[in-house]
Amino acid sequence: MPGTGRTGAGAASGAGPWAVDLGVALLIQAAVTIPFVVPRGPGLPPADWPSYGLTTLAVLPLVWRRRAPVTVLLAVLVAQVLYKFTLDGAGQTLPYTSLMALYTVAALSPARRRIPAAVLTFALVPPGVAVNSGEARELLFSLFVFDAAYAFGRLTHTRRAYTAAVADRAAQLERANRIEAEQATARGTLRRPHQAPSAWAGPVRAATGRRPGPPSTVLAPRP
Repeated sequence: MPGTGRTGAGAASGAGPWAVDLGVALLIQAAVTIPFVVPRGPGLPPADWPSYGLTTLAVLPLVWRRRAPVTVLLAVLVAQVLYKFTLDGAGQTLPYTSLMALYTVAALSPARRRIPAAVLTFALVPPGVAVNSGEARELLFSLFVFDAAYAFGRLTHTRRAYTAAVADRAAQLERANRIEAEQATARGTLRRPHQAPSAWAGPVRAATGRRPGPPSTVLAPRP
């Protein structure tokens, strides 16, 4: 999990791309819901309904992640920035939505779209850490997880390309074998008329008492 995100590899799943993307979105929604349902300390930001609603809006674009990966990534980043500077509610252990969106961009988008989107994402990491905790440990961890998401996306792209190449090679070999078999059958069909006299050899021998062939020459006696 090119161009704007259409791919045949994703459609290979038995459940279909829409069902898979919806399942991913629901799984991430469950993860971001945890801070809103567990007990929170008195010094933590409130887990209220407006914060939860905006968090859900950041997850919703993931349903279209394979159809427009770069657009979904931008929508997710805008929603997260808006969440930070407007509500600043319950925080998340990991930026699940942006990680999944970056992974999808790395896996599906061509270089002309993928590289600018990745550069923008990584450029937003230091400012995001600065307004959050400002700690070097958080910065290193954030860079690590975003690097991992991008690397896994590229690995997925490579695996799909290799699988498609192997399948194409197998199809070419199958076509070549079929053509060779058809040609061999055609050569055998052309040989059969030349072998017909041998089928009559037995009856001719039985009727004449000698092998079939050109009539023998009878020499007249010399005077």
